[in-house]
Amino acid sequence: MPRVTIHGIPREAAAAVADSVKRIIVEVAETSPEHIHILYQQSIHLDQPGKEEEMPIADILWLGRSREIQDKTAKALTALFEDNGFGESQVTFTDIPASCFYDNGEHY
Repeated sequence: MPRVTIHGIPREAAAAVADSVKRIIVEVAETSPEHIHILYQQSIHLDQPGKEEEMPIADILWLGRSREIQDKTAKALTALFEDNGFGESQVTFTDIPASCFYDNGEHY
């Protein structure tokens, strides 16, 4: 934890930024790199068949962080996506209360 899922862009583009995404989370959220998971999920537009993936979306699932950390993380990821040729991007956060997190069946 945190778990970052990147979608909305081709797999190769997501793989190209994955290390930088991890580095941003490590620096801004002060999290150990071994606790961060970067995932990729293919996006298929069911309402617009044939529409190409074009906008990076980073969904971040983590144990609650402050608004300041969220803001810094979102800005850093947006800058990263812009630097990689994407004019638009989206970053969303889902906070999980520590009371709802289990690791290997054990409460966190």
